[in-house]
Amino acid sequence: MPVTIRRAHRDVLRRQVIAELRDIGEIHLMLDTGKGPLALGLRRRYEGYMRLLDDLGWREDDPGEEFAITTDPIVLMRVPWRL
Repeated sequence: MPVTIRRAHRDVLRRQVIAELRDIGEIHLMLDTGKGPLALGLRRRYEGYMRLLDDLGWREDDPGEEFAITTDPIVLMRVPWRL
């Protein structure tokens, strides 16, 4: 059963998730420099954030007042909770 959060919590969490994604371009750099295993590690790191962003909404101005967090708990546990 999904957990539901209100808009204020969603907005804060969404901003934090987006901040964590700021270095996602490093995947490209690592692949270009032959560091495939490191790129794969980053992909796994960012996967959870991307899935959570699916739940929180990609648009800042999403009109919803409640947001269901449907991300699989196993995926959420892999998100580095520096948030």
